[in-house]
Amino acid sequence: MIFKKIRLSKRESYLTSAFIVGVLFLFQHFWASPKSLELKKLEVEVVTARNTLAKEQLEFKKLATRAPASQSVTASQRLLEKYLKSNELFSSVVTGLVENSKNEAFIINKITSDSESTFSGYTQTLYKVEVEAPFIAIGKFLEKLEDSALLTEVDSIEISRITEEMKRCKASIKLYSYVARHP
Repeated sequence: MIFKKIRLSKRESYLTSAFIVGVLFLFQHFWASPKSLELKKLEVEVVTARNTLAKEQLEFKKLATRAPASQSVTASQRLLEKYLKSNELFSSVVTGLVENSKNEAFIINKITSDSESTFSGYTQTLYKVEVEAPFIAIGKFLEKLEDSALLTEVDSIEISRITEEMKRCKASIKLYSYVARHP
């Protein structure tokens, strides 16, 4: 046999037992307990996530099955929705035009729409765009707007300088945007 039976004295057996208990205690304290706490935290997070998901699904079912406040959408509501979508489209295109001018610090402060009218199969919307930029950047913006896919017509431009030599200006640009109406 490879292993020999070794007889330990009482003192050696107590020390060996104490050493083994110490190692088990350290194992429990430094490895098993933290893992156990992590598992408990994960269990709590899973339960919280499930509860949140259940609440959200219940809310979704309520919203999906509820009856609309009014069955008929008025003409003014349809016009408002079209107006908002048109404004979102216009502002996203204008923002896209400006993104290439970041090196010139072109800042759009506000885009508002003032009025809307229809004629000859088009919806005409008057927009007011307020920007801060160098004078040259404002001109470049207008060139990009002219070259873009948008059907636009500049109505007026008011420019005032913020710093000397027109290195920083405020501009208020009024322009008309034309969108083809769909029957």
